[in-house]
Amino acid sequence: MKKQNTSGDMHQHTEDEEAEKPPLFEVHYPTVQLSAEELQNWVKRGQDAMDIILGQYKEPAPPQPKEEEKKEDTKAKKGSKKDSKKQQKEEPPVEEVKKEEIPEEPKIPIEVGKIVEKDNRSVINLPISFNYQQMNNDVLDHVPEPEFPDPEKEPVPEPLIQQILKKPANRAKLDAIKSFTILTPKNGYENEGDEDLIPLDEPLEEHIINKHRWIIPSKKKISLYVKFFTRVPGQYDNNLDFECYFSNKKYQLPCIGLCDYPTINSNPMNIFMQRKKFRPANPPESYISKHFIFTENAFEFGPLLIGKDSSKKNENKSIYVNSSVFRITNNGKFDAEVEFALSSSVLEGPEYKKGVFMFEPDRLSLKVDQTEDIRVWAFPDSVQKFKDDLICMIKNNPLPVVLHLQCDGVKPEVKVD
Repeated sequence: MKKQNTSGDMHQHTEDEEAEKPPLFEVHYPTVQLSAEELQNWVKRGQDAMDIILGQYKEPAPPQPKEEEKKEDTKAKKGSKKDSKKQQKEEPPVEEVKKEEIPEEPKIPIEVGKIVEKDNRSVINLPISFNYQQMNNDVLDHVPEPEFPDPEKEPVPEPLIQQILKKPANRAKLDAIKSFTILTPKNGYENEGDEDLIPLDEPLEEHIINKHRWIIPSKKKISLYVKFFTRVPGQYDNNLDFECYFSNKKYQLPCIGLCDYPTINSNPMNIFMQRKKFRPANPPESYISKHFIFTENAFEFGPLLIGKDSSKKNENKSIYVNSSVFRITNNGKFDAEVEFALSSSVLEGPEYKKGVFMFEPDRLSLKVDQTEDIRVWAFPDSVQKFKDDLICMIKNNPLPVVLHLQCDGVKPEVKVD
């Protein structure tokens, strides 16, 4: 008995602690005055609702019926079974209920009027009626049935070739093309032969357009022009990159462009037959004749007697003593037309005097790698040092080649002691 009392006290103590806790939800009771039973029912419903939300709801056990009530229930069930069997025997068969047929809606007369008629097409004015079945039938009356061709009588179509295209990968940045330009003919560029190319005599700009995409038909070719232009001489290497649409493959066309002037060989080793690095300091070794001196960068004719007649320059004695041969070679990539002149024809001074130096011929036409000779004479007319420049002017080349010349005019002298 003591144990039971202690457990009951503990249960009562826990209920008191739970009652002291603030409720999670507030229950608002109706303001109408209720009886004690109704109020108790309201409180129980609110408590059940809170238990359901908190997940603590437990269904109450059904009340156990008393023995007398159980006996009355069994008798009532047996009586109901007997009554139901009697009713099944006594009830007549149920007649089937027939569904009432819905009368069809009366058709509305519709006046059809054609608004527009062209070829096999026409526009018809049909008013809207609420009898949708009739409206659909009216529309079908005016719309012809589709005509399907007989597949056995139709011709076989030509084969159709289609291509599966994939999204191309990201393109790498291409190097900029320098000094080269791709040009496209205006009047078509497909299947051009050598006879269809633009003549070299005609200006190219009148026949081309700037275009960087082309459509090449199957098994055909196109003709394009590549223009090379630069302002600085030299060799230029570049790659022309071509790509196909929807393809990752890149086609490179290497191009090499050479830009140069018509030139001649200006190396003294090639022009002059006899050469010396420097002039000796003491005479008579310092009297050099018909040699190119590298330290002075000039061709030295040496001491020559004054008073000789220049009109007799083609005689053997004058050729042997007063002249020398210079070798002119075209070492460029183009044919060269060279004209010669002397600085004395323009300059005035004591050392630059007309008529002292002369040359033949005054013009040369040289093919590539061709070599020709030019002969230069010196006829001093007074006792002094003379200088001049042989200027080699090349057509289409702004830079001439200058050959420096010098000689000493002397006369015989005798000293008597």
